[in-house]
Amino acid sequence: MAHGYISSKGNLQVEDVGNEICDELLLRSLLDVNYKSKIGMHNLVHDLVESIMENKSPEYKVKEISQVLVALTKKFASLRNLQDLCLWDCESLCDMPSTMRVLNGLKTLSMFIVGLKRDNQLEELECLNISGRLEGFSKEQESKEAFPILEKLRIKRCFSLILSSLSSLKKLEELTCSSSTLALLSEQDIPRELCIEIEENLTSFPIEMLAKFSKLRSLTIKDAKEIYVTREGLQSLKGLTRLFLHDCKTMRCLPEGMLGHLTGLNILEIWGCPELIELPEDIKHLHNLGKLMLWDLPKITRLPQAFQHLTLLHLHVDDLPELESLPDQLPSLTILAVRDCPKVVSIPAVPNLKALTIIGCPQLEKRCQRGSGEDWHKISYVHHISFSLFSLI
Repeated sequence: MAHGYISSKGNLQVEDVGNEICDELLLRSLLDVNYKSKIGMHNLVHDLVESIMENKSPEYKVKEISQVLVALTKKFASLRNLQDLCLWDCESLCDMPSTMRVLNGLKTLSMFIVGLKRDNQLEELECLNISGRLEGFSKEQESKEAFPILEKLRIKRCFSLILSSLSSLKKLEELTCSSSTLALLSEQDIPRELCIEIEENLTSFPIEMLAKFSKLRSLTIKDAKEIYVTREGLQSLKGLTRLFLHDCKTMRCLPEGMLGHLTGLNILEIWGCPELIELPEDIKHLHNLGKLMLWDLPKITRLPQAFQHLTLLHLHVDDLPELESLPDQLPSLTILAVRDCPKVVSIPAVPNLKALTIIGCPQLEKRCQRGSGEDWHKISYVHHISFSLFSLI
């Protein structure tokens, strides 16, 4: 897109065409989504490309990222269509190059480090119509005048941040902050999408901290050891349509009654919870649930049979090595992806399925082989079936 290789098509903008291409590559497993919901090259494709290139691809260490950006600045003039600049896991990056202002076509910036030098301030971005994360405010800098057109804001490791009201950020749609920063915010400060990163010293995150944020529609809770809920606390979250639980390393179960009160949920995603033993039966109350993603849950052995009573359209299970079976029936399901679940051996009844992906499940793959598999009759009508990285029936 940055080089102009993708163009608009009919009524579709460049971004829409790019999304269609991305969806097709995901369907064919040439791209992959990790447990942090980031899309990237599938590991096997990466290995193939690396072997073709004879391991000559340039590599940059995190500590060199800032220098790399400075070097790239000389080429930015040729990237006139550049719209997205993403910097992931650059924990050692301590400042940004002073030439960021030349990216006048940029729409998305994943991270910006606010430094102490004059050319590392937010003013560098004033002429850019972008969204993104802002990380590392200086002590003297206040947030309310920082970036009035900002759509996404992440506040991380900002121990000296002078936090004023965020209500002046009229276009703010998504906020990521720590649980301690959350306590400083008012109802007017919180946009519809909130991600809370729980601090290490907090043994249990009380859901009551969200009681005053009734306009929330999307909630992500990261790194929680436990989640403590009450009926009153959950009542204020009735409007939630999306719930994401990430990297809750010691949580063994979801709080009792939690899902039963969040009946408006359309998307539920649980990733990186190695101690989670099971999903609660009160998931049956999620009558609006359309998409469920389960990733990296090594102790889950079964899924509730209550699934068959849901209007679930999309089910994605990945890296559940102890999962023994899927629910017997998933009547409304249209998309099913099962990866790295070697103990799953049979496909449920899925009369409305349109797309099926099975990778890293040897027994299940064998039973679903065209013509000869014991479960082939259950899926013979499915239009898109992928058994491995490059096979698509």
